Amino acid sequence: FCGIWYQVEEVPNTYVDVKQCIRLNYTWDGIQFDVVSEGLDEDGQLVDQFTSISQVQPQGQTHSRPYLQIRSPNVPPVPCHIINTNYISFACIYSCFEFIGLKVEIYSVLSRTPKAANSSLAACHGSFQELDIDLESLQLVDQGDECWYRDASQSEALKTRRLTITQDSDSAVSDR
Repeated sequence: FCGIWYQVEEVPNTYVDVKQCIRLNYTWDGIQFDVVSEGLDEDGQLVDQFTSISQVQPQGQTHSRPYLQIRSPNVPPVPCHIINTNYISFACIYSCFEFIGLKVEIYSVLSRTPKAANSSLAACHGSFQELDIDLESLQLVDQGDECWYRDASQSEALKTRRLTITQDSDSAVSDR
């Protein structure tokens, strides 16, 4: 699952700063995925967002299966499910959680290229429909010539900066 993915369709949400030209770089550190989301915000300014995705094994529940959990700054951890992927060209991502008494559903279609093949979109749409997920909420994410993407060395520098920030934050927490 590692590497570059483009978010080509999504349910818009306030938890994500990147709104257009969304490109995600997944790297595996041996324990979790570190994800750098980059693109443009609502005002067309370059923005990055850092998240991690790790496996959670529920404790004390005999019938619960492990699941993935997204952790982002300033947002509570939320479950995440890859409901369909061929790892080569598409992935269908779904998250459902309760927040302040409200049910929140966030889902998206990822592609290895800025423009997804119709067959990839159809595979995700079919998978969402099998789970009774409303396709009307999905919106196209602007991708194209106006989008600017970092090269690999710039993305690696961002990852290093994120790790430094995380280590500093962890130190601050443990000192209390």
